[in-house]
Amino acid sequence: MKKIFHLPFNIFQNGFTLIELMVTISITAVLGTLGIAGFVNYNKVQVLQTSTSEVVTMLNLAKSRAQSQIKPSGLCVGNDLSGYSVKISKDANNKWWYKLYLNCSDERESLIDEQNKQLPASLSFDANNTFFFPVQTGGVDTSGIIVISSGGSSRTITINSLGGVSVQ
Repeated sequence: MKKIFHLPFNIFQNGFTLIELMVTISITAVLGTLGIAGFVNYNKVQVLQTSTSEVVTMLNLAKSRAQSQIKPSGLCVGNDLSGYSVKISKDANNKWWYKLYLNCSDERESLIDEQNKQLPASLSFDANNTFFFPVQTGGVDTSGIIVISSGGSSRTITINSLGGVSVQ
């Protein structure tokens, strides 16, 4: 008997079964979910690490300016420079800020505008703090720690009496 109708392919050998498609889609969904969760966690760690580095940079800037006795023009006019301070505080909107101030011998302090920074909303400091770096000693008035938290993880910045800044 001769075939009248001939298909170029065998319909019983090509394609995937429904079970194979469901298994493939399920595995892809699980791997995608794990990848997204890993990325979100990685992003949180990076934000915490970057913010910690920025706070350390500001503390080191205050220390180096106090040691070199840099006094920007127009600030402390007619008075001596007594040092620099870094202040950590929360504003009325519950946002954390860390700011660099220039301190004059007449007890005035001037905010250095370009060093006025806000902590990302997902992070918080443990408390309000002020660290004063006087020009005479090159260290810090009072040593202490700063804790920056993000959910379950945190970084601790330690400032010793010599003005050394370290991160744990």
